[in-house]
Amino acid sequence: MSKAAQLYDKKHKLYKKFTQEAALQVKAYDAFQQDLKLNPNFNARFLPIVNLTQGIPHRLTDDYNQKALLVNEFITQIVSFEDLYVSGHWVGIIQSWVVLQMNVVQDKDQFANDFKLISDRIKNPKHYTDFVGKLTYYLTQYGKDNYLDAIAQTVLKSGKVNEYLGSMEVYLKAMVGMKAPDLVTGKVNETNQENSILKSDQFNSPYTLILFYKSGCGPCEHTIEALKTNYERIEEKGIKIIAISADEDQQVFQNTAAQFPWKNIYCDFTGTRGVNYKNYAVIATPTMFLVDSKGVIVEKIATTDQLLEWSNNN
Repeated sequence: MSKAAQLYDKKHKLYKKFTQEAALQVKAYDAFQQDLKLNPNFNARFLPIVNLTQGIPHRLTDDYNQKALLVNEFITQIVSFEDLYVSGHWVGIIQSWVVLQMNVVQDKDQFANDFKLISDRIKNPKHYTDFVGKLTYYLTQYGKDNYLDAIAQTVLKSGKVNEYLGSMEVYLKAMVGMKAPDLVTGKVNETNQENSILKSDQFNSPYTLILFYKSGCGPCEHTIEALKTNYERIEEKGIKIIAISADEDQQVFQNTAAQFPWKNIYCDFTGTRGVNYKNYAVIATPTMFLVDSKGVIVEKIATTDQLLEWSNNN
């Protein structure tokens, strides 16, 4: 009805008819939602979850941004996470919520507030651990590591995480404000078995960017090209680059590393199973950490633009 009303001038008699009908439908839908709340049957709680997967929130609107905000409201304040967990749509809705926060809300502080609402509402530790684990995975995949910093204290203080495994190790190992793990270095080919330790407080630079990358990874190649283009500017800002490769083939590693203007490049040929990847809880490439002269992680960097913006402001 709203779309139909847009076809006519506001003075046209059909415009009034369509807008009146649209208003009636909104009221009817609100009444329907209220009836669902009073219905004890699981189907009544399941239907709004299914609707959510179709982009239909709990109130009618044809405004895209308003619809997205209503979806966010439903997830943060209304949906039963016990019902959502057994609905078959648990993973999809978590992923959709991350995308919504990134593309519509676009506010890290608001994300942290919304997560706190969810954190307080999920009572079951099993559900909570799984929710945070999948949320962490998607945020990492989408390059929103700085969002993890915004919720870290809420997660750690919740007392509802059963185990910090997989992607969730990041909350214990490599958050902003923590001491950066030392780097295991020295093995740059498959025959050299000698490793040494490069302490994070002995990088000999005001700031050090630790880049975790893999040859042939599209986002990595984009990041590396941007770092190469801006390398002189980055150096002038007192930022040293250390690259940790997830390559498993010696020739591939050497071919890629030969193109870098920076010299500190390490690889143990074990992929993301390597000790440095485990110590920094890196599950996806590229991932970047900015470390100060004391070895403290001061920022997680998603893009070269973010790095340059940080360097301009600090």
